Amino acid sequence: MPRPPPKPPADPFPDRLSPQLATLVSAPPSGPGWVYAIKFDRYRILARIRDGEVRLFTRNGNDWTSKVARLTREIGVLPCKTAWLDGEVVVLDDRGLSSFNALQKALYRVTTESIDYFVFDLVYLDGRDLRGQEFAARRAKLERLLESHEGTRVRLSQIFAADGPSVLQSACRLGHEGIVAKRTSSLYTSARTKTWLKVKCQQQRRS
Repeated sequence: MPRPPPKPPADPFPDRLSPQLATLVSAPPSGPGWVYAIKFDRYRILARIRDGEVRLFTRNGNDWTSKVARLTREIGVLPCKTAWLDGEVVVLDDRGLSSFNALQKALYRVTTESIDYFVFDLVYLDGRDLRGQEFAARRAKLERLLESHEGTRVRLSQIFAADGPSVLQSACRLGHEGIVAKRTSSLYTSARTKTWLKVKCQQQRRS
């Protein structure tokens, strides 16, 4: 019986990672090839998992691992050996709306039990650098990674494959900050791009 082909060598694991950033626009794109997510009032956080050690970094590379120890422990039980997750830490009120003021207060208290980590992208997973894959493929891998997760604070960020203006209208009516649009074919680039776009409800109220 022929031997199976050897596994390809692991892709280099980045010690540090800069996030992809969305470009602010006045109106959301519409048509096929886009998905949409709620824009929270939050801090951007990249989570690095490497052989049992979890470290959390802000957009500017500051290490926040000790600030959100509960999230660190919960991320550490995900079924992977090495990974980079991209997401945002949020405090939600009783209506499900994010509060930046409440988040700041929680971060400087002794307890940070009210902070959630909404994960929206998977950049590296178990030897494979996913930055060269389309967002739709990365999203599918992220969903599989989190599908059996039983924790309460590490959560999959919801996306909507609907008409952009309608999603924005609904988000603004419910009191959210705005929406983020992502092209499903976009690769992950550590820069501000036009394949990720953000629209704020405040802009719509002024127009």
